Amino acid sequence: MRRTKPECLRRNESTMRLNGKVALITGAAGGIGSVVTRMYLREGARVAISSRSLERAEQFRAALMAEGFSGDDILPVAFASTDLAGMQTAIEAIAARWGGLDVLINNAGSAGAKQPLFRIPFTSEDLAQLAAEGFTETETMRESAANLLGMPWHLTRLALPYLRVGASIINVSTIFSRTNYYGRIPYVVPKSALNALSLGLAKQLGTTDRAVRVNTVFPGPIDSDRIRTVFGAMDRLKGVPEGTTAQEFFDIMILARARGGEAPTKCYPTQADVAHVILFLGSDESAAISGHNFEITHGMQVKAQSRTKLTAWPDQRLIDLSRRVVLIVGGEQVHDAVTIAASQQSYGASVILTFRQPEAVNTAKAQLESRGLNHSIAVTWLDPLRRESVTSVFDLIRERYHRLDTVIVFPAHAAGHYGPELIPDEPERIRQFTDEAILGTTAFAAQLSRFLLAFDAENELQEPVNVLFVTNEHDGATNAFEDIYRAAVEQLLRVWRHEDELQVAAGTRRFAVRTNQIVRYANAEPDNLKFTADWLATLANRVRIFDELNLYVPENIQRTTGKTELPRDIARTLLGLHIGKVAVITGGSAGIGGAIGHYLALSGAKVVLAARDAERLAALKREIVAELFAVGYPQPETRVETLANIDVADEEALGRLVKFALDKFGRIDFLINNAGIAGAEEMVVDLPLAAWRHTLKANLLSNYSLIYKIAPLMKKQGAGYILNVSSYFGGEKYVAVAYPNRSDYAVSKAGQRALAEILARHLGPEIQINALSPGPVEGKRLRGEGSRPGLYARRARLILENKRLNDIHDAVIRAWREGEAVKSTLGALAHNHFEDVLAAGPPEPVRRLITHLRAAAVNEGHSDSHYLMTRKIAEKLLHRLFEGGYLTSVEDREAFTLAFLRELPEPPDPFFDPKEIDREAERVQSGILTMLNLRRMPTEEEIAIATVFYLSDPNISGETLHPSGGLKFDRTVTEGEFYGLPRNEHLMELRRKNVLLIGDYLEEELRWLVGAFAIQLVVRNCIILTKTAERADSLRHYFSAQRLNNLHIFSAGANVEAAMDDLIRRFGHLDVVVSTPFDPLPLKPLAATDDWRGVLNEKDFEQLVETHITHHFRVAKKAALQDKSQIVLVTPKTSRNSSREEFALALFVKTTLHALTATLAVECERFTHHPTVNQVDLTRRARVEEPRNEREEREELERFVDAVLLAAAPAPEPEQSRYLSRIHRGNAITV
Repeated sequence: MRRTKPECLRRNESTMRLNGKVALITGAAGGIGSVVTRMYLREGARVAISSRSLERAEQFRAALMAEGFSGDDILPVAFASTDLAGMQTAIEAIAARWGGLDVLINNAGSAGAKQPLFRIPFTSEDLAQLAAEGFTETETMRESAANLLGMPWHLTRLALPYLRVGASIINVSTIFSRTNYYGRIPYVVPKSALNALSLGLAKQLGTTDRAVRVNTVFPGPIDSDRIRTVFGAMDRLKGVPEGTTAQEFFDIMILARARGGEAPTKCYPTQADVAHVILFLGSDESAAISGHNFEITHGMQVKAQSRTKLTAWPDQRLIDLSRRVVLIVGGEQVHDAVTIAASQQSYGASVILTFRQPEAVNTAKAQLESRGLNHSIAVTWLDPLRRESVTSVFDLIRERYHRLDTVIVFPAHAAGHYGPELIPDEPERIRQFTDEAILGTTAFAAQLSRFLLAFDAENELQEPVNVLFVTNEHDGATNAFEDIYRAAVEQLLRVWRHEDELQVAAGTRRFAVRTNQIVRYANAEPDNLKFTADWLATLANRVRIFDELNLYVPENIQRTTGKTELPRDIARTLLGLHIGKVAVITGGSAGIGGAIGHYLALSGAKVVLAARDAERLAALKREIVAELFAVGYPQPETRVETLANIDVADEEALGRLVKFALDKFGRIDFLINNAGIAGAEEMVVDLPLAAWRHTLKANLLSNYSLIYKIAPLMKKQGAGYILNVSSYFGGEKYVAVAYPNRSDYAVSKAGQRALAEILARHLGPEIQINALSPGPVEGKRLRGEGSRPGLYARRARLILENKRLNDIHDAVIRAWREGEAVKSTLGALAHNHFEDVLAAGPPEPVRRLITHLRAAAVNEGHSDSHYLMTRKIAEKLLHRLFEGGYLTSVEDREAFTLAFLRELPEPPDPFFDPKEIDREAERVQSGILTMLNLRRMPTEEEIAIATVFYLSDPNISGETLHPSGGLKFDRTVTEGEFYGLPRNEHLMELRRKNVLLIGDYLEEELRWLVGAFAIQLVVRNCIILTKTAERADSLRHYFSAQRLNNLHIFSAGANVEAAMDDLIRRFGHLDVVVSTPFDPLPLKPLAATDDWRGVLNEKDFEQLVETHITHHFRVAKKAALQDKSQIVLVTPKTSRNSSREEFALALFVKTTLHALTATLAVECERFTHHPTVNQVDLTRRARVEEPRNEREEREELERFVDAVLLAAAPAPEPEQSRYLSRIHRGNAITV
């Protein structure tokens, strides 16, 4: 029966805060535990009181009953910290008696040994040694860890099945687990681990079906004789005046308290203060609270952690670890330890690399050998729990190296070794973790402390030793075990550092250790290890010293630091280089443009990043702003502005961009014309006119438009810099680079470079203008990003498609030469499948083609080994044949094409073998790499850094920077002087030819050409095609007296292609096509001092490009499809009367056009009819070389005619001489 409570204890059960609850209180009989027990009983709880001995628990129960508490509400139980069976029996007894458990209070503990780190006892022998020295220690470090961490952990695990829904676990720690506490590592290190365990349990148990709450109570120094005795002993241990320790803790209290009617004063909290909090946490009043810390300290100002975040990549330029000795204690993380050892060694350190497991030693040796470091780094075994192994390593250091500078310590096991759950199925995991993470870590630290004390006494230490602990990386789950390890090490390092500093002050040591812990597990990125290694090298270099103990690797390194794998030293050098400048960068969301924006901002410039993609722009801005903040720029968020939806092919968008930049910053110092597109990626003959124009508009016309809008502002400012981001494939000064399948891109990039060359004189001296011409750049765009394939893969597919297209086109043309109608050949090809085509009786060239394709087939599983073409290839084939005039009998081109494609059997996917595409891509990549002097492509970031430095040079204008890795093409064409006359027999061959002369404003030149072709050579037909009817009439009138039957003059208007089609129908195939410009160069200035209204504007420039570049593209594209045609492209004329501006524009045209000439020449080598294309330039490199009188002008006309005849004469074909065939094509001849 329940005993009747005395009057003083009688209360209404409904008002009792714990009525009906069942609690287990460990350490119930002593100190705080006894006060908590009485409060819980008083508030209606039934309490199981535990002690190490059942006798003591029963004595406490008897005392409580004597005070009037009911014995039925009190259950004595007993177990020791390692007695798991006793714990299980106790919990089962509670469950049997009261059905479950509502509150578990882990209050029991022990004081642990009161010794500095180097004297902590780990064995019974150590205790005996201390006793011999007069100390009264009774507990080893292992026992302390078991009592203070192991027991609450095991007890929670065993109690969990019996906890009721909403149960409360209250772990009693101490505020000293987060403060300096001299000589008490055995007590505060396990308590610090308990703090992290509590939070981890709260996270894991709070959402289970029992919804268990876990909180931690942090008593401060409790008012008692015991705490005064403890502090007095600590003062003596420190060698400081009595009362020092107590005052240190009073100093960080912010609450004074009145007691006994006296005035408020700083004093210690009481046991009742702590008990009241524990009562609250056991009651339903705290039902919403879990994972919290409750400090009963009178407001002691103690941080939850000593921590900071590593917000920048360290500056490695000044790291010099020469003559330094570094000891690394590794665990299972062999790769990580080897990487960090290699890093330390790379800066000159002598490294001793040790591992706890012998098998790890062997693995490390193999890894070091693969890095060529097996003779540079010593590797051996070290087990912190085997004292002799640690001593052996220290002896090695003493005897071989005679110094020690840095110690780096890893956990015993790799991340995730102990699993994600803090309540494991087997108790052995808890014991293993406690032994390895708490006992092993402290044991090594103690031996190291002893060694350093002795080493110092031997005068071998030159300066303080860095002791750097490193946690594991993210474990892929909760990092719960990693955080417990972190907490224990933090407190170990805190007290170790404090003890050493006091020992230095007392004169028993010369140097105190410098302790830190790099916390890696918040980050799961690949850069984690590199970032950690760099910081460990920096800390070993001793330039950066952190007072904070925990140094956290940020969750996102790139977002936090703004960097990835960069040359940090160069990045540091940029700081302040362009301070005060404003840069506008098109295409600024990624790639080279984004990187230039990033580094310009880092160099101090304010930047406007413009692009189409708002999301990418926002992400890049965040990265840049984070780095600017990290390096100390003021108001970093105002230094970077972005403008989305900017398509540089849209003139309105360009105007909006300039206005935006001026509204934001009021000036523009740098214009970086970076935005552009890859182009259509087609051969010239297959390239649609609309795609050509779009590429030039985006890549070239946009450059001039922005220059025209911004240059006046720069002139007015007195300074500015314009940079056109071109490409190596835009050529070099006086040199064209052929870029097959990319003519629109090559021409646009050559134009960007040429703009810089011609405008430099006109925009100076206030404005510098240059070009940047990288080659292939290592990055996502090269290798592909998302669903978009990279350049290698795109070119590989295009090469295979064009090869098949060219082969089929070749067969059709060869059949035509043999007398087979093209329409008839197409009828056979329309069957598509090899067997069906052969069954249709095709011409012999088609049969040979199919035989060749079958023989060349590598894999029968793809349809290119059974079918001739896809519909895409078929569409291009028909386009070529129509454009070349081979299907003049077809009246409705569109209807014929649609019918052919509709009836063409579609081959199954994939048409080409994906493996063959990959092989071709590898050949493309390998081919590029072999052309690089450095055998590697630069990265976007490397180019950006070079650019930022390039922008700082005030002495360069009109030049091109080539950060290409030393790219040199085998096929480049140098602009050359007129080099001789054609052979007479070649000229005689022209008599049988149809010659087409296209032009309008160069009337005198056309007359001279008619004299050569129609009068002297008497070609079959000499046809003149003018733009205007007036010019045609003028020429007819001029030649009317000669009555030339072979001269035919027509006007084309704007549609030159339709006019050429008409001429082919009337005269047959065109053998020689000489294309001169329809219109003269504009006579406008290229810059002004104040009023720019008369300057060549963006519309004028667009018309210039259309008339002098695109005009030739249109002609050449069609002429190149004529059988064995000779194509001559003529650039505009300048003379002694030409203005500087006219001469500059003529140079722009001939430079830009040469990219088309050279590219088309190489592409024509792939056609069976081998058309030849060359360029004749009527402008010299320098104005002083222009004719100075009428005689010289006449000589130039004669040279012009000879140059055209030389280019028009039949050139050697590859079958005759591959070398001669090449050198006769793609030239730019200056007359």
